[in-house]
Amino acid sequence: MGDVDTTVSGRTCQAWTLDSPHRHLYDSDSMYPDGSVSAAGNKCRNPDSKYYEGVWCFTTDPNKRWEPCDVPLCGECIAPPVMPVEHTQLKKLKQEHWRAHTSAEANLLPIRKKSKAKRILDKSAGLIEASLPSVLHRT
Repeated sequence: MGDVDTTVSGRTCQAWTLDSPHRHLYDSDSMYPDGSVSAAGNKCRNPDSKYYEGVWCFTTDPNKRWEPCDVPLCGECIAPPVMPVEHTQLKKLKQEHWRAHTSAEANLLPIRKKSKAKRILDKSAGLIEASLPSVLHRT
């Protein structure tokens, strides 16, 4: 949130709580990062989720409904420094992930082996049964 209250051309922003000189429907507190329409004052904001060009405001100029404000987009802001992860911490995280992954695999292994063995036995039984003379099938 910023404190800019003028547009790119220097026009003063209309307070968001006012409908004069320009009527609008941006009256829901949830539309503003300040927590309320009144807290937003006449600062440049973007309560319209369909507008992607940055912050803007209605102007106090009756001949100019709205204008963008000269506030840098978030991608142009200076990001806070990222705390580096020490090599030993990263290595430990990778090892923990690997152990969790391999232990999950190990728990599935007997099931896979059993399933595969059962398929082989079932297939073998079918082949043996098919190769027996038809006389042996009668009871």
